[in-house]
Amino acid sequence: LTGAPVELIRGAVEALKLGRRRWGAELGSEQRLGLSHQDFLAIQKALPGATFADASDLLWRLRVIKSPAELEAMRRSGQIAAQAYDYAFGAARAGMREKDFGVLLSEAIVRAGGEGGFILATSGRGNYDRVAGMPTDRRLERGDMIWSDLGVISNGYWTDHCRAGVVGPPTEHQRRNWEQVVQVTGKGGEVIRPGVPVGAVVEACN
Repeated sequence: LTGAPVELIRGAVEALKLGRRRWGAELGSEQRLGLSHQDFLAIQKALPGATFADASDLLWRLRVIKSPAELEAMRRSGQIAAQAYDYAFGAARAGMREKDFGVLLSEAIVRAGGEGGFILATSGRGNYDRVAGMPTDRRLERGDMIWSDLGVISNGYWTDHCRAGVVGPPTEHQRRNWEQVVQVTGKGGEVIRPGVPVGAVVEACN
């Protein structure tokens, strides 16, 4: 579709006698309405008796609790991402471009039955302050740390997590820094419980 089927929507709503009801829409932060702003306005114009409200708070509350089927889709998404990382880091070599590393990730995701949501990567001295970015033509050098952020979609559900590795054996300094990251992450994980504010996890990490 190049645009929303406004007349089909209007006809369905009228057939269901819902043309004068209040409709909730995904208008909040990190939500996707799935159509353009112009199409949304056209739908509102086609349904003059209806009112439209931001339903984001309600939808977020509903989505916080996952069904067994949703949890399985999320687990599968995470498994595919982990497999892709294992493959790509195992195949990464000095002289390879960051883009080549991204291709390795993409290939592994497709082979495992997932869809690539996004792939970010950065590497090498002078680039570690670049928090996130698309893989570039920069060639990996021995001793570089590769940092990657990856999103995989499985049955409509996403995973989003980061991994990092070193081209060649890590230095003692790199190993020590990584051990500190693991310790800090563990401290945050220790306080995660139902009812614990997210801010408490941040405080534990800090």
